Parts: sequence; structure tokens; C-alpha cells
Amino acid sequence: MAEYLRAVNPRGWTAEEVAQATGGLWRGEPPARIRGVAIDSRAVGEGFLFVALPGARADGHQFVEEAFSRGASAALVERILPSYEDWPLLVVEDSRLALGRLARWHRRRFSVPVVGITGSVGKTTTREMTAAVLGRKTAILAARENLNSDVGLPLVLLEMTGEEEAVVLEMAMRGPGQIDYLCRLAEPSVGVITTIGESHMEFFRSQEELADAKFELIRALPPSGHGVLPWDHPLVRKRAHQSRAPILWFGEGEGSQVRAREVEIRGREGVSFLLQTPRGRARVVLPVPGRHLVLNALAAAAVGHLFGLGPEEVAEALRNYRPQGHRTEILRLMGATILDDAYNSSPTSLRAALQVLRQVGEGTPLKALLADMLELGEGAPRHHREVGRELGFLSGLITLGPLAYHIGEGALEGGLSPESWVHAGTEEEALEALRAMLKPGDTWLIKGSRGWQLEKILARLRAGGEDSAGDLSR
Repeated sequence: MAEYLRAVNPRGWTAEEVAQATGGLWRGEPPARIRGVAIDSRAVGEGFLFVALPGARADGHQFVEEAFSRGASAALVERILPSYEDWPLLVVEDSRLALGRLARWHRRRFSVPVVGITGSVGKTTTREMTAAVLGRKTAILAARENLNSDVGLPLVLLEMTGEEEAVVLEMAMRGPGQIDYLCRLAEPSVGVITTIGESHMEFFRSQEELADAKFELIRALPPSGHGVLPWDHPLVRKRAHQSRAPILWFGEGEGSQVRAREVEIRGREGVSFLLQTPRGRARVVLPVPGRHLVLNALAAAAVGHLFGLGPEEVAEALRNYRPQGHRTEILRLMGATILDDAYNSSPTSLRAALQVLRQVGEGTPLKALLADMLELGEGAPRHHREVGRELGFLSGLITLGPLAYHIGEGALEGGLSPESWVHAGTEEEALEALRAMLKPGDTWLIKGSRGWQLEKILARLRAGGEDSAGDLSR
């Protein structure tokens, strides 16, 4: 699970290069060469530099000894403990900032265009689609998993070799200034904003402030770069003048230069649309259900246009798109259809997933297991209740967590029968309710914020279910 929390680079770095880049001082005999960097001791490989990061849950300094036992040749630390004082150590004031400095120094070794992608929802989907599109004719390096933070994004940059022709990054944030920091490391030449929604409102007083923070990416672009922005979003359009770079608009509105027309919903078979770009038109067929995916595909198509791809090439790339785990995955389990969208949740993405549920499960009993939507700020109860009011069409509802209780209350107001709702306070209670309510022929939506990791409930249900993992199908 922790394997991805590292960067492997065949070129490697000398100890002197790492010290100069980070501003650190070596204690002990440094290694001749470092071939990788890890921020989790379980991800350490032979010849790696282990970066000890202090954290709220765990302090990396407690795992330095383990990192050396797994083959680390050195550790980057803020302080020295007796358990590892005899090993090669690079001592810095702030290991998190030192990791960023190393990544920025390494990125500047190469004149490779970097695409930065941010937004309230759809970042990862757009990142994956963009990587698929650019990968049609370009050697690329793309972020993986959730390496999108101030400690994750540097690991992607550290894997640059100079052989790639583009780098595709995802940029997450939890407050003002964080996107700006990531841009100072990555120096993107193309910046994409997917949308501005309610996610992360816990850290902002208004959507206006949230939009300002997301626009840190666009303000960081050089005049020679390009912003890729959603035309249909007023909060984005009113800020377009802040960009020094020209803007390429995507969307369904008349002002979009990369536009979707003739959108067709094909149930569980996916969605299709006519893609219109300055280079022509082509019919795009996405093999994944969800009308909301059209905007993600348009953003990817816009980036593809900037890199010289025509609409037919974009369509061919997107035809084979498959989502990452727990994002709009359709499974079969115990005779029921499961829409596994457990990776994360927000009001915007939940509403989109509910549309998919109705499309995929047309003519079947529709049910949902919904956990808290986190980071919504003071308006969280209201957001949960408002979404709940739209759930009167469900045949069954399980809510999990204190905030999700408001979803259930809203669902009752929206017409859900009281006997169809079960509230769970723990994962165990949710699992038991799911086992009791799931029937052959049902179609279920499983969705909640990352903090709940609802895929664990699915895994336990699968372990005791009739269908084996090998029998699950799209």
C-alpha cells in the first residue's frame, strides 16, 4: 500500500547534489550515490534516501532505523536520535521544505513542459484522461495514486529523467497558498482548472476565496504558457483576466473553443459526445457511465490540442479510458450491481454519482451507502441535508457518520420511507446493515469521503459474498 510513496530515478543523485539542493549538512560518511527517495519506511529500497517527515499521526523520525534496515543508504532528518546517530544523515531545519527544494532543483534540470491540474472535483479523472491523451504521441510522466500534495508531488518531479516530453501533475490543496507552493516546485506551463465546487470549504469563508486559491495555478503560468478553463463556470470566467497566459476554454457553452455537442447517455455502456476543437470534430465514446465525465474529457482534449493532437487522436485515446480504483467502478457482488465510487465524496460529485446510479440501475431497486462528506466547513450539515432531499427515489439508504445523518434526515423530507433508512455510527454497523439490505437484482452506490475508506467495507462484504473477486465484472 505504501509502495507508491517513493521516487525511483535511474540517474540518481550524488550526496553533494542533494546537500546543495536541500541546504542540508551531512553527518557521517554520505553514500556515493542515491538512487531513490522515500517518505515512508515501508517504501524504501536499496540505496534510497529516507525523508523523515513529522506528522500529526506519526513522526518519520521514529522510523529511520527501520528505513536503514530496509536498505536506505541515508536519511534526511530534522533531529538526531540515539537509535540512528551512527548512520549517514543529512540534517536540515525542515524536512518537508527540504524535500520540496530537492524536487524543484531536479525539475529545473529539464526543459520539459509540465501540465498542472487542480479543481474541486474531477482532478484525478482529468489527470488520467490527460495522460491517456498525451500518451498517444508523447512520452509522458504522470502522477500516480494521490501524489498531489506538498510531499506527494515532489516525488513525481523526482522521477523526471529528461526522456519524457511532458509531465502531468495533479495539485491538491487545503488552504490558500498551497497551490502557489506546488507551482513554485513544478513551474507548470499549462494549468487546468476542472471546476469550483464545495470541496475544501472548511478552509475558506466563501466560494470566491476558494476560487482565488485555485487560481493560484493560473496566476503562476508564464506568458508563453496556456490556461485551460471551464467556460460554463462564472467564478472562473470572472477571474480569467488574472492570467498572463492565453486561455483555452472548454465546455458546452458557445464560448468554448473545445466543446461537447450531441451528448448521448448510454447507461452502463458509457457516454458519447461530438468533440469540437479548432482542429475539427470527432465522436468521442467514453466506456464509463457518467455525464459529468464529459467535462473531464473536454479538459483533457483541450490539453491534447495544445500539444498538437487532433480530435480523432483524442477520441481514440479516450475510447480505452478506465477509471482508477473506487472511482465509478461497476462490480457484481452477491447478485447485485455495485457502483463503487468510494474514493471520495462532495456534494457535486455525489450528485453526479446519483445520476450514474439511476442510469446504470434503471428498472432495478436503487440503494446507497453514503458516508460523511468532509471539509465542507460550517455549511456541512446544510449541504448533507440538501443532497438528502434528492434521494426520495431510493429503495434503501444506509448513512455512515455524524454528518451523513443529515443526508438521511433530508431523504425523509424528500419522500424516502422511514423503514428504508438505516443510520450507522461505525463501519461495523454499516457492514451489517449492508449485508441485511443487499438483495440480488439491486443496484447500489457506495460513496463517502476518503477518511471513511469505504472500499474496506466492500472488501469485507466481498470476502463473505457469493461472488469471488475473479467473478466481478464491469
